[in-house]
Amino acid sequence: MDPVVVLVLGLCCLLLPSLWKQNSGRGKLPPGPTPFPIIGNILQIDVKDISKSPTKVSECYGPVFTVYLGMKPTVVLHGYKAVKEALVDLGEEFAGRGSVLIGEKVNKGLAKVQEEIERVIGRHRSPCMQDRSRLPYTDAVIHEIQRYIHLLPNNLPHAR
Repeated sequence: MDPVVVLVLGLCCLLLPSLWKQNSGRGKLPPGPTPFPIIGNILQIDVKDISKSPTKVSECYGPVFTVYLGMKPTVVLHGYKAVKEALVDLGEEFAGRGSVLIGEKVNKGLAKVQEEIERVIGRHRSPCMQDRSRLPYTDAVIHEIQRYIHLLPNNLPHAR
């Protein structure tokens, strides 16, 4: 048999169960963009300005939609009204939601920052610029955050 045919059949055998699994569970979830097999909607997220991606999707699918991060479906609530309705009005239904892996990693990182600050500075005083050289992990976290967010909006009015 031709190696190309074998490769195509092998890929089909790998991707078809993935497609079937994603489509079988979609009946209970809110609508959302169609995910790619295995990688989900990762390619549809703008990594450079991640805050605009949910806004674009919500314009098409409404304030509650589903995106796939890899093969895992994630329901996104976009906007104040959707979050308020879910957490205040329907709080009992949302009380048992699953954990978010990235949230756990962020919390571990923040705990490590807090631990470093308490070890170097303690609770008895406020940090100062001289402490910066003894807080390498905290300094690195601050630089990474600044790399991914805009501290000031680009469209602020200014005097000439």
